[in-house]
Amino acid sequence: MNRSHIQKYVYDIIAEKLYVDPKDINDNVSLEDLGADSLDMVEMIMTMEEVFGVSIEGADTYDMKTIGDIIDYIQNLNPSHQDYVKFRVRSKMIERSSNSKKRTKLKRLK
Repeated sequence: MNRSHIQKYVYDIIAEKLYVDPKDINDNVSLEDLGADSLDMVEMIMTMEEVFGVSIEGADTYDMKTIGDIIDYIQNLNPSHQDYVKFRVRSKMIERSSNSKKRTKLKRLK
């Protein structure tokens, strides 16, 4: 999964969780800049772990100052893990869209 795909999903998760306009999200913005409190950050990290099928270590989150840092962290996982991550993202997006009564941006897949 390339960086632009990861970026798209991360942006969609942040926009959905924080109710912000996706146009306000970019790689140089921090979650705090978008109004996230510590609970919001934990929820978003948990959602990203679920969607991408990864485990983000608590200590590593302190090094993630910007949204770009989060994207880079996910992208820099073991390359052999990337096919599994791609499968998990597609599976979770399909599952979320079929279980949700409202349509979300997260169900768009390409």
